[in-house]
Amino acid sequence: MTTVISAYMSIVMTFVVLTLALILLMVYVFVPVSNHISKKIRGSKHIDVKVEKNRVIEIGLAATGIISVLLIVILIAFSNRI
Repeated sequence: MTTVISAYMSIVMTFVVLTLALILLMVYVFVPVSNHISKKIRGSKHIDVKVEKNRVIEIGLAATGIISVLLIVILIAFSNRI
């Protein structure tokens, strides 16, 4: 019984670490990319900068959500094998 509990604890810890890594990826990758894109768009005055910046951040959040859901599915599949 203790091996099952330790296996689940390791899975939970792995999930927590991966989630924190995804949050850091969002902060350090997607936000600077959106800032860079908004600076490039400022040159052309046809597109609203805030709308484009928000769209990039939304795409980043959606990507992080999809990746985290895939990680949950993978962890559940591995936990069923243990």
